[in-house]
Parts: sequence; C-alpha cells; structure tokens
Amino acid sequence: MPNRISFSKIMLYFGLLMILLYIVAGSVLIFAQVLPDSPKQFKVIFGIFFVLYGIFRFARVYPKLKNRNQDEDND
Repeated sequence: MPNRISFSKIMLYFGLLMILLYIVAGSVLIFAQVLPDSPKQFKVIFGIFFVLYGIFRFARVYPKLKNRNQDEDND
C-alpha cells in the first residue's frame, strides 16, 4: 500500500509541530502581555527555556528529517 502513511512519518510531523509550539509559546511569554500577575523575570526565564527547548528538539529532529529527505531522493 503506497498511500499508507507510516507511523514514523506521523511522529516526525508531530515533532515538528511541537518544535513550533515550544518556540511560539516561549516567544509569547517573553514578548506578549500574558499572565499579568506574574513577575516579568519569571516570564522571561520560562520563555527563554521554552525557546531553547524548541531549538534542542529541532536539533534532535533535523537529522531524521534530513535522512528522510535523502531516502526519498534515492527512491
């Protein structure tokens, strides 16, 4: 069945979605006026943490994405 989506492909796209979510959430915490009762330093620290974690996850997913693209080019 060539039209069947593999589980690894679904997990790859889910990983990319989570990377985007972490980076956006971190940016919102840093730059937007959310959680007005929280101290600014608290929001900035957690925002930086989320952005760095998103970058870390990207560094983990990128080799898988690169290998997948090379495998598709070879087929």
